[in-house]
Amino acid sequence: MAILAGIVAQVLEDSFGHIGPFQGAIALTALALILVLQWEENYGESTEGGHESSTVYQQFMEGWKTTCSNSNIWRIGMTQALSEGAMYT
Repeated sequence: MAILAGIVAQVLEDSFGHIGPFQGAIALTALALILVLQWEENYGESTEGGHESSTVYQQFMEGWKTTCSNSNIWRIGMTQALSEGAMYT
C-alpha cells in the first residue's frame, strides 16, 4: 500500500509540480468527508444484550473483563504493541 501511495504521489508531483501530492491529499480528504457524511449512526444493540440502560463505565468494565479473560485478545494486543514499539523507537 505504501509503495502504491508513493507511486501516486510521484505521478501527482510530475503532473502538478511540488504541490501535486498535497492537492491529491486534499481531494481524497474531501472524498472521505462525502463518504462519511452519508453513513448512518451506529447506536449499537437496542434489544439484545441489555446495554441500553448501562453506563459507559459499566460497558468499559464489561469490555475490560472480557479482555482479561481471553488470552487471544492479550496475544494480539501484545503483538501489536511490541511491533509498534519496535517500529517507532
